[in-house]
Amino acid sequence: MANTQISASVTCVTFALLDYTLTGKWSLIAACEGAIVGIVAVTLSCGFIPTWTAGITTIATAFICHLTVDINKWIGIDDTTCSFILHGIIGSICLGIFVSLNIAGMDGVMRIPGGWVWHHWEQSGYQFVGVAVICL
Repeated sequence: MANTQISASVTCVTFALLDYTLTGKWSLIAACEGAIVGIVAVTLSCGFIPTWTAGITTIATAFICHLTVDINKWIGIDDTTCSFILHGIIGSICLGIFVSLNIAGMDGVMRIPGGWVWHHWEQSGYQFVGVAVICL
C-alpha cells in the first residue's frame, strides 16, 4: 500500500513540474493525470519491489508518459493516461529490474532470485521478452 501511495504522490508532483517546465503554466489536470499515471505504473510490481524503487519507477514513468502522449495522438490511439505504455511496458520492465527477493519471500512460501538490482540478470530478459510478445 505504501508503494502505491508514494508512487501516486511522487508522480503527481513530477508530472506537474514537467508540465510547468514544458508549458510555462501550472495545471491541476497535469497533477491529477500524474497521480493516475503513478498508480497505474506501480500496480503491476507494487507487491514485489522495495519502497524506494517506487519513487524511481514513477519518476521515470512520468517523463516517459508525458513524452509519449504526443506519440499516441500521432498514431491515433485514444489513451489519455497512457495505460498501455505504462502498465504493460514500463511496469513490466521495472518489475524485472527492481523485484526484491526479500519482499517476495515475506510470505514464507515464494522464493525468487530477485531482479537486475539483485544480480539476477535473467529476470530483466524475461520481462523484455514478455513485453515484446505482448506488443507484437
